[in-house]
Amino acid sequence: MSTILQIAYRLCYFIYWILDNISIAAKIRVFTFDWKVVHRISLKVRCVALLISLSAYLYQQPTSPEAAATARLKAYRNVFDLLPSLKDSGLGEGINEKLAGVGGLISSLISTYQIFIE
Repeated sequence: MSTILQIAYRLCYFIYWILDNISIAAKIRVFTFDWKVVHRISLKVRCVALLISLSAYLYQQPTSPEAAATARLKAYRNVFDLLPSLKDSGLGEGINEKLAGVGGLISSLISTYQIFIE
């Protein structure tokens, strides 16, 4: 089950990447449609990807304490990354700019820490 969730997570991020790049191309007028619509869809796909990643964490069976700590840190990063993602996609009605900013900041600090310790 964990492998299926990991594949779904990566597939969603791939779709997010494609849609986000299409919205950027539309924003600079390479395409002639409303870029905001595609951008919102891409952000919703990103939210789904983050939720799938969190679900994979719940099914994951870490083999060592180090693997468990790494998986837990990734889950925390995804939880905090959900805040700006939900707000920008329009799915997070009660999330204000400050909360989204703090979530993005903590997520980026966790990412920086993970890069630093590797």
